[in-house]
Amino acid sequence: MDIATKHTDLETALIATKEINIYDTGIVKKSTSPLLKNKCVLLRIPDSKLTTPICVYEKTEDVYISGSLLSSGTWERNIMIKIKQALGQDPHTVLLDLGCNIGVFTLMAAKLGHRVVSVDPLRKNLFLLSRSLEQGQLTANVTLLNNAVGDKVEQITLQETKGNVGGTFVNPASQSGAVDEDHTATAVTLDHLTPLLANETVVMKMDIETYEWNALKGGYNFFKNVNVKSIFMEWAWHKQTPVSAAGIIGFMQTFSFVPHANNAQLQFGKNTTWPWDIMWIKKT
Repeated sequence: MDIATKHTDLETALIATKEINIYDTGIVKKSTSPLLKNKCVLLRIPDSKLTTPICVYEKTEDVYISGSLLSSGTWERNIMIKIKQALGQDPHTVLLDLGCNIGVFTLMAAKLGHRVVSVDPLRKNLFLLSRSLEQGQLTANVTLLNNAVGDKVEQITLQETKGNVGGTFVNPASQSGAVDEDHTATAVTLDHLTPLLANETVVMKMDIETYEWNALKGGYNFFKNVNVKSIFMEWAWHKQTPVSAAGIIGFMQTFSFVPHANNAQLQFGKNTTWPWDIMWIKKT
């Protein structure tokens, strides 16, 4: 079965799961959104001659991710290289991109021939990513989910950081005032995603603005049924937050993951000194 067929079959299987919101990439062709006027530049795949279109925000609206793409065609190039290496040459390895934003890692993996499941609660991110997938003829490789990921099903609201769309963070609806429809979403658990990825070999990227421990707490069944071989995660916030750090470390040890950075194994007892980005690798 080829990637496109498998992608369609799994999307069909998810339709019955009412909490999962599969984003319709075809909306771009029917839309009159002002986002249709946003620039699209070439995303440069590191250590290759491959490129693919990526549609971005204005630099004033998204100074970091879009700003970097506008100036260099890359974002977090070192992480791109590591994820590319983790995916390897086997096209059956799937990328689960939690907090995909406008899709740097999603587009890279899809361009390299991998299937991708990309999750983001902010609709305008998925709109731009849909434009990129259409222009790069990569839509068939990617499933987009308009959800947040946490430890339970709940309605959440989204708080944007001025000038940094990538810094958008989640608030439970009960803690927020009135917001527009584009800044609300349903949070689901990793366990809800199990039907999409059961028995697959998966590389995960988690960039969900301090919500990593919440997401893992709702993923025990997921990790029992999905062969997750590595997880890329921001650690900066957790090194200052003992409760989430202890929770993540305990969870990872339960499933035989070991932390790494800069091609070296990290020591569990020194997690307050770990760098900004870490990679969990499952022991084989």
